[in-house]
Amino acid sequence: MQPGQLPYWVQILQALGPTFVTLVVGAIAALLTYWQFKTARDKLRLDLFEKRFKVYSAYFRTHAAVLGHWPNRNDVVAEFAALKGEARFLFDAPASDFIDAAVLEFAGLTSHQDMQREMRRDGQHDEQLGRTIISLLERIEARERIANETFEKYLSFSKIRGR
Repeated sequence: MQPGQLPYWVQILQALGPTFVTLVVGAIAALLTYWQFKTARDKLRLDLFEKRFKVYSAYFRTHAAVLGHWPNRNDVVAEFAALKGEARFLFDAPASDFIDAAVLEFAGLTSHQDMQREMRRDGQHDEQLGRTIISLLERIEARERIANETFEKYLSFSKIRGR
């Protein structure tokens, strides 16, 4: 070792210093990137859950409006029908088909009930129309029993993924 020269181990530490700092900064950057990825993934899952829950809630709100003869039930059915297109992107085919069929049954029931109300107002009665309404009511009630099963796998927040 020459005079004024640092010991060999200090020279090694001096040479490795910038490399060590680079590794620490790289590790911190990788950790921040992972946290950003995780946050973005969780936000996507939450957004997907909220959109699916909106359709789920609209289904049961429409169900209550139609069977409860709400005065604004036609508007509620129209709002649910408007969600039908969005549902195609949120659910797979069986759930989407379930929603399509529900919209048709809800709309059919309300229009038939409105028609029956008009006929009664005019003092008329149509036996076939009454049977059609009863048939639609029975299908809607049967659909309610399977609605939770249909939506369940999409609304379990811990299991939410894409389709």
